[in-house]
Amino acid sequence: LIIARHMPHKNLPRALKAFSIFKSSNKNFYDYKLKIAGSFNKRLTPYYKNLARELNLDKCCEWLDWISEDEKIKLLNTCQFLIIPSLWEGFGLPALEALACGTPLIASNKGAIQEILGDNGLFFDPYDINSIANAMYEITTNNFFINYFREFGPNKALEYSWGNAAKKIENVINKI
Repeated sequence: LIIARHMPHKNLPRALKAFSIFKSSNKNFYDYKLKIAGSFNKRLTPYYKNLARELNLDKCCEWLDWISEDEKIKLLNTCQFLIIPSLWEGFGLPALEALACGTPLIASNKGAIQEILGDNGLFFDPYDINSIANAMYEITTNNFFINYFREFGPNKALEYSWGNAAKKIENVINKI
């Protein structure tokens, strides 16, 4: 699953190319499908869909435009893993939502996702298609990561509550 608006910095072309490598790397991955949920872009979405066709992924890619919060939670709870391939990311709310669901995730080593996961993530170079594909392979074949995210994720997500944010702001105000 990828949850991302169709924007250049979301790095969807490299993610599609990596998914193509991933699928061709092992016959056990033949049934994998890539769901891409995010607001379409008049110019970029047709390009992304065409690239998927060129990579023979058109039958295994599902393009979902805007989705509701309920749909997002259902997708996060039923997917094998979340991919965050962004070239940069501000905070990465989908990463936090995936953690809360116990969903394994792989993410770009650029941007704020590392701040959220610390040393507990499976990261890749978003400019390197093989690095992305290798992370896909690792997250699907290494039961350690799957079990780890199921336990670690919800506990880590609890650190990011509005109550904790309010306490941190209160501490800053009190220091001033």
